[in-house]
Amino acid sequence: MTDELDVDDNQPVYYFSGGMNENVEPTVEVVKSWKGGQQRRTLGAYDSIQTAFEVEREMVEMKQDEGLEPAMNAAERMAVQYGTLDPARPDGRMFTDGPPDTFTTEREHELETLRYSYETVEQATGTFELQSVKTWKDDQGVGMQAITLGEYDRPADARLEQEMLRRVRDFQGLEAEMRTVEQIAVENGTLQADRVDPRLFTDGPPDPFTTNREAELEASLGYTFRAGPVPNPEVTDEYSLDLVSVERQAGQYQFSAAEFVRVSEKDARFVADASEKFNRIIADEGTGPAVQAATTWSQMLGSQPSRHWQHIDAEMLDRRVTLDVYNQSRAVDIDADTERMVREQDMDL
Repeated sequence: MTDELDVDDNQPVYYFSGGMNENVEPTVEVVKSWKGGQQRRTLGAYDSIQTAFEVEREMVEMKQDEGLEPAMNAAERMAVQYGTLDPARPDGRMFTDGPPDTFTTEREHELETLRYSYETVEQATGTFELQSVKTWKDDQGVGMQAITLGEYDRPADARLEQEMLRRVRDFQGLEAEMRTVEQIAVENGTLQADRVDPRLFTDGPPDPFTTNREAELEASLGYTFRAGPVPNPEVTDEYSLDLVSVERQAGQYQFSAAEFVRVSEKDARFVADASEKFNRIIADEGTGPAVQAATTWSQMLGSQPSRHWQHIDAEMLDRRVTLDVYNQSRAVDIDADTERMVREQDMDL
């Protein structure tokens, strides 16, 4: 079943159609058609032809009863959920080919309200704090989130940094500017370089840029090691080395962790150094060799890595070994203790 088409050579037409994907699963697609071309976007795959037919029928009826834009906005949400449309896309359109669309997407509305600016805030100590500010509008009103970049002795110094960042946007674009913002915040200690939640701003609509940390996690398939207090509020004075999986689904990040080693506070430095070492292996050789090495090392210590992934908040996973705990715990030559260990192991990633 497909929409009845009202073809006009001067305007694109939109309709819903059933199909099959490469796994021979019934699908529903939204199609943009114009004289000389078509573009399709899959909205979902279903267990049965009947289910796909019902979904298609509902979308056709929505377009007929409520109009084109509500139906296209619903299709947009379905495509985002299914993974065929990026919710953080800098180009907010649903269709990127053919003549201009006759509707506005929800992402286009989001991008119209997103603003990135700077503020200099005087502190009680007499210094001046430079903040990178994100603002937006949604159904709840106006939203704002600020990231501290650093403190300066004079407001002129903060303004100079601000102007430098604005020039980066003018010449290289928003993503380059925000990656520079991220780098400055990391260098000044207001943002963790190896944070589990890789975004720069964690509130508001998805940002139309990729951070340095997001690119790192994408290269490692979303895996990273962390060492810090056991990510369980009921456990105190114990530290763990965990393998963390970072996944983005429909614009939202999900975080899971599997524990490899747990130690007392006096050995906190031990797991902190191990985390750094295994993350270097991820960067240099890949996730597989790093997990193999960490598994063998853990087993040599008498610890069996957990096979159970637990969903944990990023805020808890980003609690790390503090400098005072690190300095007070015993030092171990982690490089000597983790020489090449690539024994095959069967942990299911």
